[in-house]
Amino acid sequence: MTADYCIIGGGIAGTTAAETIRARDPKGSIVLVEREPHRLYSRIVLSKENFFSPHGELPSPWLRSEEWYKRSNIIFRPGHTVSVIDSHDRTITLDDGTSIAYKKLLLALGTEAQKPSGPGDEKGSVSTLRTLDDAYAIRAALPKVARVAVVGSGFIGFEMASIARSIGCTVTLIMRNGQLWNNILHPEGSRILESAMEQRNIRIVKNSRVVEIIGTDSVRALMLDDGTSIPCELALFGIGVSYPTDPFRKAGIATRNGIMVNEFLETNIPGIWAAGDIADIENDSVNHQRGNWSGAQTQGSIAGKNMTGERTKFSMVSAYTTAGAGMTLAFIGNTEHNHTEIRTSAKGSQPSFRQFFIQNGVVVGAILINALPDLGPVTRAIARNTPYTELA
Repeated sequence: MTADYCIIGGGIAGTTAAETIRARDPKGSIVLVEREPHRLYSRIVLSKENFFSPHGELPSPWLRSEEWYKRSNIIFRPGHTVSVIDSHDRTITLDDGTSIAYKKLLLALGTEAQKPSGPGDEKGSVSTLRTLDDAYAIRAALPKVARVAVVGSGFIGFEMASIARSIGCTVTLIMRNGQLWNNILHPEGSRILESAMEQRNIRIVKNSRVVEIIGTDSVRALMLDDGTSIPCELALFGIGVSYPTDPFRKAGIATRNGIMVNEFLETNIPGIWAAGDIADIENDSVNHQRGNWSGAQTQGSIAGKNMTGERTKFSMVSAYTTAGAGMTLAFIGNTEHNHTEIRTSAKGSQPSFRQFFIQNGVVVGAILINALPDLGPVTRAIARNTPYTELA
């Protein structure tokens, strides 16, 4: 098989790139390879309450029809992974032995959920949430269980603990660290969220690690490192992600925390680009959060343009919003800098919180709790390189 454009990864970045390429090059051949057996769907809905609610109609996750690929003249190969890449000969080999000779290659694989490893990790009713099939399995299980243990202190942990509790389950949230979003969120922000969760009878266990999953065929409890047993019939793990870079690293493509790219989304090897969650942009001045849907979509568009001859830089202030336990949150821009300033206020019984990340006196990122009206103004302030002292 030959392709003018080969795209590995059929998520939002890869599909947007294919769509962009087709609009700019009506005749070029496009092969789109996706490891999941599904066409493009929305990952955003997979951790939202209405998707898991047993009441009402299940929201459709689909963003492209099967006809769309045919109509766009895109060869779509779902359910396949890359085994080998030869960047010198410009060929890739899929897991079924299919060889694809390409002229230009985009790597848009996304990430994979880290799975628990240890005694009992093969038992039923132990799940991560990354794929559509994961979400369907959890949705089917939740109404059948009374007790849920959620492991993790980030987005998945916060969202799924809140969702399981809203459905009526008894919920325990287990965190390896001492607070939510330990690496970036100020302790005051975590206290606000923890208080809201505890008011909804979500039990929080801090500074604890799961050492064993107990049960016969399915989980019955999680054993912690201090000997505490947490009873549950469903265990959900949100303990981070990994980047599937092995075949590409072996081909000489530079990797770090993903596949390294410049601002044009080019790797160190000519003719190969990367976009989406797997793209590790070398220029840390880009105020972008990885794992961000809108950012991945924008990168897919830019990669598609650059693969068809443009020289467009990726530059955007990305944001992610979520909600749980009656709280709204927004993570904006670059939240990896250590110098932060916080502002808190209370409106009646509903506290609000703003945390600003500052580099060389300039605001580069923010976390907002119960302050969504500030999302637009703060995003624009970051885009304008506004000094913190001038932030209203």
